[in-house]
Amino acid sequence: MQQTQQVVARLSGVTRRFREVVAVEALELELRPGEVLGLLGPNGSGKSTTLRMLLGLLAPSEGTVSLFGGPPNLQARRRVGYLPEQRGLYEEMKAIDQLVWFARLHGVPEAEAADRARAFLERLGLGDRVDGKLSEYSKGMQQRVQLGAALIHQPELVILDEPFSGLDPVSQDVFAEVVLDEAARGAAVLLSTHDLHHAEQVCDRVVVMIKGHKEIDERLATLRRQAGEGRVRLRVDPDSAWLRVPEVVDVRRVDKGVEVRLAEGVAPRWVLDRALEAGVLPERFEVAEPSLHEIVVRRIRGSWDDAGEPT
Repeated sequence: MQQTQQVVARLSGVTRRFREVVAVEALELELRPGEVLGLLGPNGSGKSTTLRMLLGLLAPSEGTVSLFGGPPNLQARRRVGYLPEQRGLYEEMKAIDQLVWFARLHGVPEAEAADRARAFLERLGLGDRVDGKLSEYSKGMQQRVQLGAALIHQPELVILDEPFSGLDPVSQDVFAEVVLDEAARGAAVLLSTHDLHHAEQVCDRVVVMIKGHKEIDERLATLRRQAGEGRVRLRVDPDSAWLRVPEVVDVRRVDKGVEVRLAEGVAPRWVLDRALEAGVLPERFEVAEPSLHEIVVRRIRGSWDDAGEPT
């Protein structure tokens, strides 16, 4: 869900150097309430440096960073929920005590903090383990508690650094649901990851960074529409002569069929009409909607290959 409200976070012409290494260069970025923005890229692309500058943990070498309309100082950071890539919990504490402690750090009254903690643990699928020590939890369960610690104070901006890393499938689904719930609540969510599959599940918009440069900044729906224009998938013999015509630019095999790329201006319906004229009845026909992985590979394959294949 995206709302037309003020900008929560903005990076304007931001560059960060570490001696001779340029980690981020001339980055422009905005994030608004109710939006889930995926900050994507391989390791070393500048994602974590960008997050640290946004939080005021690093100062930019050039450019300006704005958080809630001002500098990213302590007062602004109190309105942020941050899940770092390097997790850290007090394993000898009970899960509920851990969440209450984090809530109290953010100024939530004690009674309300306890109510929120119990509600969060229930929401995270841990309602029957509220009094268990974190040392008794699995890694996936501990990471759910860590997510609860980042969200217990109902932040206006949620920053998640590689949130799906190492999670079991159940915990992955829980994380995805919570991210969508936070956006529906009106929070802005910035999710940094190199995992394109999980980003596709939850993101409204994606920014792809390669070696410190922003290569893509677009709504996911727009990227899909642009990449899918003129492509259809159907289940037929890929060597059919009726496909070897000027209206068809390319035919490639895909799972249980073929993907046909049409010449500019040729409507998807033409493929069906052409098939019927040739006496062919496709078992399946659909307008292709490429995955985020396919889109990124097509747009910036060479650049990402230099740093690592999309996952």
